[in-house]
Amino acid sequence: MGRPSGRENLHWHRQSETNFTGGHNMKKPLGVGLIGCGGISRGHINDYYKQNHEAARLVAAAEISPELRQRYSNDFNIGTMYDSVEKLLADPAVDVVDICTPPSTHADLIEQSARAGKHVLCEKPLDSDLQKARRAVETAEECGVVLGIMQNYRFRPEYVEAHNYLINNKLGRPFFGTMEGFFNWNGGAYRTQSQRMLIIEQAYHYIDLLRFLFNDDVVKVYAAAGRSEAAQTSGETWGSLTLHFSRGAVGTIVASGECHGFQANWGATAVIQCTSGTMEINRKQLYSLNVYVVGGGGHYPLQTFPKELYSANTNAPFTRPLDAFFQAVAGGRKPPVTGRENLNTLETALACYDSIESGQAVDIT
Repeated sequence: MGRPSGRENLHWHRQSETNFTGGHNMKKPLGVGLIGCGGISRGHINDYYKQNHEAARLVAAAEISPELRQRYSNDFNIGTMYDSVEKLLADPAVDVVDICTPPSTHADLIEQSARAGKHVLCEKPLDSDLQKARRAVETAEECGVVLGIMQNYRFRPEYVEAHNYLINNKLGRPFFGTMEGFFNWNGGAYRTQSQRMLIIEQAYHYIDLLRFLFNDDVVKVYAAAGRSEAAQTSGETWGSLTLHFSRGAVGTIVASGECHGFQANWGATAVIQCTSGTMEINRKQLYSLNVYVVGGGGHYPLQTFPKELYSANTNAPFTRPLDAFFQAVAGGRKPPVTGRENLNTLETALACYDSIESGQAVDIT
């Protein structure tokens, strides 16, 4: 399968191209059906659906657990709670589904929803199986529905601004970047039971951010990862990834979820080196961008972004990406991150596991 075409696909500000027929009447909000009532779906509800945005309304949810159905019905006053996905997909009030289930279920649910004629927003990762993910992307395209992937870190203000510097060539060509994320997330049933954890769950964000900043695809990876004997998870809790990009840039990701006493900075810190300057993200302080320019260009003032930009009722972590997706569906445009564009992020993450197992670098074809 060929790679995405690069710049136009990665630049989420450009949404002029259509990828399905028609759009939606903005006089009537899109009806959203939530699939899965686990922890991540609470973020979607609290950050977006409870705020009564004009673009979309949560009209139904599907959950197999009776306890969770009752809890969500009580907590969020969702109009209709279904005990199966099939019943939700048969509901004519549902225009779009928001998939918030475990990764291994994503591709099957995307295909099922697309065949029912529903547009799809799916939590990352696209799936845990590359072949299933590819089939799901192809099915969505064949059915003429929009498939978007929730890569909400792209909407953090410091990364949006950094992306704008790079896409507008203010610092020349990026040739090296490094990201670091340290936090403590031991415990919890999902994390305890998952056989793969740090790379597919958290470093997936960082892979996507480097692709977003470099505006390029990964073509080779080398990775090492593991867990300590004290870890309370089944999967890896720390990792070191080296990513080679198609235009020659190299990126590294170092992350650990076993840093006791650390206050989590989920957005990570980053340094991006370019031919005409360097940028630091979240290194001087949280929610900041620091840019240096060589050749007499000087030093741009440190840009900081108020914490309010990250609160539930304004822009993050889910408000802006959800609204951007629904606006794209309504306008007949490509969403910020399409399923096809996200395949390279998934393939990179899975190639990291292959590299860990083999001890060798792995090419991405």
